Amino acid sequence: MRGAEGKLGGLVAACLALAASVALSRFVVDDAWIPLRYADHLAGGLGYRFNADGAVTDGVTPLPWAPWLAVWVWLGVPALAAARATSLGGMLAAAWLTGCAVGRLGGGVGRFAPLVAFGAAPVGAWAVGGLETGAVVALIAIGLTASRAAVAASVLGAAAALRPECLPLVVVLAASREGSPRERARRVLGAIAPFVVVVAARVAWFGRPVPLSALAKPAELSHGAPYVIAGLILLGVPAFVLAPRALSSSRHGTARWLVAAVVTHALAVAWAGGDWMPLSRLLLPALPPLVLAGAHVATDASRAATLARLAVALAALGFAWATGGRAAAADIAGTRAALIERGARALEGRRSIAALDVGWVSAATRARVVDLAGLTDPAIAALPGGHTSKRIPPAFLDDRRVDALVLLRRRACVGTCVRDDGGPYERAVEERLAGASWIQETFIVDATVSAGPLVYVVWRRR
Repeated sequence: MRGAEGKLGGLVAACLALAASVALSRFVVDDAWIPLRYADHLAGGLGYRFNADGAVTDGVTPLPWAPWLAVWVWLGVPALAAARATSLGGMLAAAWLTGCAVGRLGGGVGRFAPLVAFGAAPVGAWAVGGLETGAVVALIAIGLTASRAAVAASVLGAAAALRPECLPLVVVLAASREGSPRERARRVLGAIAPFVVVVAARVAWFGRPVPLSALAKPAELSHGAPYVIAGLILLGVPAFVLAPRALSSSRHGTARWLVAAVVTHALAVAWAGGDWMPLSRLLLPALPPLVLAGAHVATDASRAATLARLAVALAALGFAWATGGRAAAADIAGTRAALIERGARALEGRRSIAALDVGWVSAATRARVVDLAGLTDPAIAALPGGHTSKRIPPAFLDDRRVDALVLLRRRACVGTCVRDDGGPYERAVEERLAGASWIQETFIVDATVSAGPLVYVVWRRR
């Protein structure tokens, strides 16, 4: 009976995740093309480089992600398709495994209620968004449900190797299984080991233990804390663990461990400053333990209490779909494809192009791309400012022989509000460059590249 209920839970969760992914199948983010360029160069034998003629740089936070995609490029599979398929498969696997674990708990049907979280807009968006999120969530789910503790610890460690902010989460999950202090310590070390290997590789290859993004985007708790609070609301499932009396019961020791793991992850993400991308992707690795904790609480909760929590969760999920989900359901993939196609024509013949949104630009041209955010360029990453407000001296662009600039026009600006220089521009670094006298003397507005709501202004060297 437990086996059948486990499969039922897995089927329900996987179907919800699949439905959310289909609804948001046209969602993709610009940053997805950054590891794709690295993968292309790896597959071509050029090394871990963003620019074919540039230096080896650590421009991808999940260090193993680009090599994984490079394998598919070498096999002739389009890298973006491989990235999306990997993440979608991972998210569905995570939903199935978590749902099966919930089903095997036993108890009333109320324990299945937290599975509604797998129908959340963030789940669907980041299953197909082109980044590694689904794979990370799958590793967490595998490590959470694996029968062998040693295997579970190693798999959890692989998640932290991909996403460093997951280290506190996997450490608590590795320590949560029953056993002697020595056994728990051994599992924790097993979970930390893959993370340490990646740190050592970063030091050896790039000269620093942390991802370049940590330097390019300095952590701000003032941004991270609201990000976490909003993200937990969008997932809906925290409503199922808002049960202090149930969690204090001796029956729910496992649930307390799971909640503790989620709290540590939330604190780590807040400390890291959150993320600029929509729909809470950095919080999704905490979804499997959060759902499982909610199911534990629901096993002996009253029907009324479970229904009340379910109503709160559904309200939060509905709000997420009505706001961020609605925006993510637009044809973003089509917009990016159009930008790449039109940008290729506008940038033809350019040899060194500076831009902030380097994802689609790097897909539109094989020329050198100068990353104004510093995500792929250590020298720019070290400059003052955030990743959209770096103070770029003109000499930087001159040294890199930049002969084109690609700047995003402010989205609300249409018609008469457009200035002679093509602005106003969306981000601080773009507005600052457009207003610099050296730029105005050296470059001239040449063309616009537009698709959907996005309008990019291309400046060329005179």
